[in-house]
Amino acid sequence: MSYLYEHREQLGENKRLAEIAYSVTFSIPPDDRDDVEQKIVVDLIEVKKKVTTERYLWKTARHMVARYWETYYREKDKSLHFRESNRGEVTVDWQFLSASDGTDARLDAVAILSTLPPRLIEIGLKKLSGEPLTNADRLYRHKRRNKLKPNRPTGCISDEEKHRVIELNRKGLNNDEIARATGRSALSVRNVLKEAGLSSAYQSQVERVRQEKEELVRQAYFVERKSIIQIAIETHTWRKTVREVVRAGKKEMAVTV
Repeated sequence: MSYLYEHREQLGENKRLAEIAYSVTFSIPPDDRDDVEQKIVVDLIEVKKKVTTERYLWKTARHMVARYWETYYREKDKSLHFRESNRGEVTVDWQFLSASDGTDARLDAVAILSTLPPRLIEIGLKKLSGEPLTNADRLYRHKRRNKLKPNRPTGCISDEEKHRVIELNRKGLNNDEIARATGRSALSVRNVLKEAGLSSAYQSQVERVRQEKEELVRQAYFVERKSIIQIAIETHTWRKTVREVVRAGKKEMAVTV
């Protein structure tokens, strides 16, 4: 458990910033995690002075984690060298361990290509040679590229975030509102609710409105004897929908009789 997260209550109005920093740093090694969390909180305090949207704060925190990993892997390719001049002065400089002849890049490319589906490789060769892609190729490429993204928003949701999504759902917020409040995508919110056996408050509201409108259509047609066109105009409903409701009502009446 991180020190900053355990003492987040002492941060007052910046308590939420500590929770964001704690949630986005799960992948960082334990030796560096506390330092990265503190840096994220300090930077988010400055960002919050200009932009208070929580979704933007989440995006900023994730960007800082990405910058950490970029620096981490860059430093792994360096070596520290000590040099002594004629006067006995010692100078320190960094040098890259790997040569810049492109060998590592080619090996990485070969390793990545070996993990890709053959069809995706064929599509890449088509684009490289300038051949036009079919609609099926473009759709397949789009789907596979999204699956291969390393920082997909649907990954690594902490238990605390899941509890917060469930709590907001029980308060009546729809998926989009929950996504804005938690900084997660609508797909992540939907997956969390599905795992918890809950449904979107928005979908429940839509279903309730649909049932109320169907009851209103039945009342107008079977009791008030209004025409389908008149009902469609008064209820702002498509005539096709009105006919379907009337047809279903007639079937129910026939079954009961």
